Amino acid sequence: MANPEQSRLGVWAGLWVLWMVLIALTSHIPGELAPRAPFEGADKVGHIAAYFVLGVLGAGAVARIRPDWPRPVVGSMALVVGALFGALDEFHQSFVPGRRMSMEDWLTDLLGLALAVIVARAARGALARSWLAAGSG
Repeated sequence: MANPEQSRLGVWAGLWVLWMVLIALTSHIPGELAPRAPFEGADKVGHIAAYFVLGVLGAGAVARIRPDWPRPVVGSMALVVGALFGALDEFHQSFVPGRRMSMEDWLTDLLGLALAVIVARAARGALARSWLAAGSG
């Protein structure tokens, strides 16, 4: 029977990789077939949301892969892997008809990842405890 911690590791890591695959498949849709943005900036909201999910899944996976790592290192690793994946995904889009590589999109991806790492840290209680301790001093 599998160790529950190993099962959770498999779930988090599997979801992290699956989410990367979904992002890559979405990026492979030719420009003329991609749905049009319903409002100005909708594509940026989509980037933030997609990479926020990637960041949360990454932080969860890394925390389970390396439970001995300090939380800031876990978040940093999830951010770095997500940033590298985002850069590679933007590069990939330069080969897709009707798509282009965009530094603006990549920076928006980084915003989603950074927000995810902040939320993941807060959810673990580290930020909440530090804010409460700072307020009581």
